[in-house]
Amino acid sequence: MQEYLRRQEELRNRDPKSYDAISRATLDYYIRGSALQMQNNYAEAILEFQQALRYQPSTAGFFAIAECYGRLSKYDLAVEFADKTLALDSSFLPAYKLKAEVQIVQLKLADATETYEHIVRREPSNDNRFTLARLYEVQQPARALIIYEQLLHSSSNPEILARYADFARAQGKYQQAIAVLEKLIDLTDRDEAVFPVLLDSYLQAKDYGKAHSALKTYGSTLNDQDYARAYFTLGDALSRALDSSIYAKQTALLFSESIPQAVMSFWQAPLLCGTLRYDQGDTILGEQYFRQALEYKDSSGTIALQIANSYLKARAWQSMVRVLQPRLKYHAKDVRYPLFLGFAYTQLQNTIEAIRSFEHCVSLDSNMMDAWSNLGMLYNALGNHTRSDRAYERALLLDSNSAIVNNNYAYALSERGLRLQRAEAMSKKALYAEPNNASYLDTMGWILYKLGNAEQALPFIQKAINAGDASATVYEHLGDVYEALKNLTEARKAWHEALKKDPNRASTQHRLQKHEQSK
Repeated sequence: MQEYLRRQEELRNRDPKSYDAISRATLDYYIRGSALQMQNNYAEAILEFQQALRYQPSTAGFFAIAECYGRLSKYDLAVEFADKTLALDSSFLPAYKLKAEVQIVQLKLADATETYEHIVRREPSNDNRFTLARLYEVQQPARALIIYEQLLHSSSNPEILARYADFARAQGKYQQAIAVLEKLIDLTDRDEAVFPVLLDSYLQAKDYGKAHSALKTYGSTLNDQDYARAYFTLGDALSRALDSSIYAKQTALLFSESIPQAVMSFWQAPLLCGTLRYDQGDTILGEQYFRQALEYKDSSGTIALQIANSYLKARAWQSMVRVLQPRLKYHAKDVRYPLFLGFAYTQLQNTIEAIRSFEHCVSLDSNMMDAWSNLGMLYNALGNHTRSDRAYERALLLDSNSAIVNNNYAYALSERGLRLQRAEAMSKKALYAEPNNASYLDTMGWILYKLGNAEQALPFIQKAINAGDASATVYEHLGDVYEALKNLTEARKAWHEALKKDPNRASTQHRLQKHEQSK
């Protein structure tokens, strides 16, 4: 209605006589149409506006009809009348905006983008540029980021900044997101909803120092539960990054020294501090924290398992047993307990306890392939080949392509000289998965040797040795292959290398003694 009155004033100034002739009739139609439009009676409003247009075509009339058609979801007609509006006045921005809104609803995003580009050229306000940036997000993300970066410096609208931050994060532009979020958190008076996103952005950017500083700066605005959760989020990220980031190691030390008392009241805090310290080699302080953590009631058994995981990474097998074995009776149905114990006892060469642990595992979960695989290896070591083969076969039923199961079962068969053709096929599977694995190369070489193909066996075992850190067994195999090839000089060299690796290896000593006596 206001637009109509503005246009009528222009007409009165240009031609007072003609104005008097049409103004009364058109005004009546516009008034009735506007009233109906305000009452959401859009169909009747359109009829009134159309009557007004019979007397005098105007941008106000065409635009009012376009708005009504938009409200009635007759989008093509809405665009048609928006275009008629613009044909009369190409500078009338509300018609462009209505047209763009309809195009967005119709999912004609390319058309809507083109329309909004025109709007921004005429009126580059923050709101208009914000809408254009949102349209660019899907089809032209680089252009969206450019506009958002401009808005960062010209706008303090939290909605715009939040949208920019979300889009930058979605594009993996975490440094840009951080700049926006740092501004946003101050604009919103340290809004507690912003901080977790800022913290995660620091962590995604691997900027652990700033994450720690932000936690100390903004954490006080959080309640105790959220404050602790933020600390544990940072601590977990540091723990995962210790092996790959010196920066994470440096921050981890500061982190574990500065956890507030309010956070230390949660069981996760001493556990996390202990993990960070122990994993960096500070076993004395790490153990102190672990003892604190174990004092908490732990119905889920999580605390002991996480401590055991640190011991596992440090290869502290006896410590794993010390923490897990006394608690096994309380968590007898948690398969993780016997699994970890099985790994520890295996490394401690306590074969009986290792078998007992892995049998416990498969009694809880018969589909645990790792447990069956280890049982195959352990029973084979005891010479119980029936149970060994049964365990390996069960593991292969669960994962027929497992490299380690195929390799270990193949080697076990080759040592017994049985089913060598199948052993060769399994060894090929293992090597297909890991072609440069020294252990798998040695297995293939040893199977070929057992099949009487010493010439084919030699390059596999040589490659296993070239891979580095070959065991006494591999050098003994190399000597045996050279012996089969009638190259006793190289055979003796290989056996002597085996004894350097394991001076008490009786099988190698016997080989050398036999050839010394035959000289």
